[in-house]
Amino acid sequence: MNASRSQNGFTLLEALVALVLIAITLVPLYEWVGRSLGAGAKMADITKQAEAQLAALAVISRINPLEEANGTSDAGPYRVRWQSTPKVEPVDNVAYPRGIGLYQVALYDVRAQVLKDGAVWFEFQVDQVGYRRVRNPMVFQAPPPQR
Repeated sequence: MNASRSQNGFTLLEALVALVLIAITLVPLYEWVGRSLGAGAKMADITKQAEAQLAALAVISRINPLEEANGTSDAGPYRVRWQSTPKVEPVDNVAYPRGIGLYQVALYDVRAQVLKDGAVWFEFQVDQVGYRRVRNPMVFQAPPPQR
């Protein structure tokens, strides 16, 4: 064989060096893609939880903790369970411009759990006013006409 003959193609060493360089470049890229996908999945979970919390708040806002201290209700595909404890005892409200109103009111600590597939997914707490009507309005009549 002639030693001065030119070679066609790559040698095995050149091919291995090229593969090592490609691997060194792709490993950080692969790690970055993996982290990005993980962060995207985490953001999707956080978004679902935020949507579920808004649905649960809509349910909680409709309850009156003075009348219904504990309970469960559906909120779309989730179930909301709540328990209320009074922060202060019920007091009479004040009527405008003065006097005692028709209701008793109290501030409640409402702790809610959002259940997904029968298990507690997350919990949150809100303060809410409870009310109960305890008096009837006074009906004022016009005095009879004088003759």
